[in-house]
Amino acid sequence: QLDRFLTKIPFGYPDENAERKITAKTTGTSNDIRDLFARSAAGEDLTNPEIYRDKNRESKVKAVLGPNDLILIQDLTRRLPLPEKVVDAIMHIVRGARPGEPGTDDFITKNVKWGPGPRAAQAFALVAKARALMRGELAPNVDDVKAIMGPVLVHRMALKYTAKNNGIGFADIIKKLSNDL
Repeated sequence: QLDRFLTKIPFGYPDENAERKITAKTTGTSNDIRDLFARSAAGEDLTNPEIYRDKNRESKVKAVLGPNDLILIQDLTRRLPLPEKVVDAIMHIVRGARPGEPGTDDFITKNVKWGPGPRAAQAFALVAKARALMRGELAPNVDDVKAIMGPVLVHRMALKYTAKNNGIGFADIIKKLSNDL
């Protein structure tokens, strides 16, 4: 179940001011109750659901891509070449994050319960290619791989209880793997 997604990108909590705005905007309505009473007293039919639609909550997001555009971009992403240096970096990370693999660092073996499977390598390749495209490049590089380590690995590994107990987190594991590149 943990490997259903390509990446995991955690978001922190909003600051207090933003959280107040979120709370106010998402728990009320733009229709003032006094306005509804006045409209009812004036004989307006309040059973029409259209009058309750909250115009402030309507999406202001405009589509920049259609479904066909997205399919073309996905296809283009897969067509990008994957340089051998990038494959080497991906293999180094994925295989180096597995406890018990020959050559795995003691820090990893001591702190990782289970490491990423082969789908992690696939995710690295696809996300690195997509990142390269977003940067306007036609091939990913090792820096693309390093930049996506957290989102690709964090839900494809498990830490040992002792690691968590000793204050070791995924950031420490990722830093170790990144330093070894």
